Amino acid sequence: MFNFTTITRDGKLPSRGKIYATEINPDIVVRSMTTNDEMKRLSYSASPYKALADVMNDCCVQKDEKLDAYNMWMPDFQYLMFLVRIATYGGNIRVAEQTCPKCGQLAECSFDLNDMLVDEIEIPERVIVLPNCQAKIEFNYETPHIHDNIDTRTKELNQKYGAAAKQDLRLLVELEAYIKTLDGEYPIDSELNYFIRNCPMQDMNYLTQKLAACNSVTDVNAKVKCNECGEVILERPFVLTPEFFRPEVRW
Repeated sequence: MFNFTTITRDGKLPSRGKIYATEINPDIVVRSMTTNDEMKRLSYSASPYKALADVMNDCCVQKDEKLDAYNMWMPDFQYLMFLVRIATYGGNIRVAEQTCPKCGQLAECSFDLNDMLVDEIEIPERVIVLPNCQAKIEFNYETPHIHDNIDTRTKELNQKYGAAAKQDLRLLVELEAYIKTLDGEYPIDSELNYFIRNCPMQDMNYLTQKLAACNSVTDVNAKVKCNECGEVILERPFVLTPEFFRPEVRW
């Protein structure tokens, strides 16, 4: 018999399960990925976030049955991905070589995902008042499902209108996906479309930045260190690269 060792890692979702319509148990236990999981992740899908979420669900040894990775708040989903990656390969992520300002060496650099596993996050307010037009907006929190819907809808509109649209339709689709209510009412498609297209850009700039702030883990950056002397060279936002799921093997 082969010794197929499974590594597990436990954690607690940063939202503590309080952000969902029905409060959930935030305690999760994940296992390391198998080749079968990687084959699922790499398979073609018109909904890539759904394919990735399915793999994350499969890697959960223990989680609240009401919790589906596809509909997780993005900070919770990112936390889940970090746990699975740590269980599979460890937390070390290599990045491009840098010249270290401390030791002066052109050195291999890396950061540790374990340092980016945030504790509890305060649930952000989802209702705002726009500063110029004074519209009261309730918005949807970002999820993998919403990401797929935005990509699908944008492709449909681009295929339908093409160059005739004479504008970037993705911004429109994103705002349609995230705006839940206007002044306490659920707008029909034509009303929402009119509001977005004619809203002062000052207000839309405010709204998009508020959305970004509410759907990300603030003040948690990758601390890139020199592997020669251990000095932190720079801090940067996390970016998903091939090194995350398929780290390079050094001989």
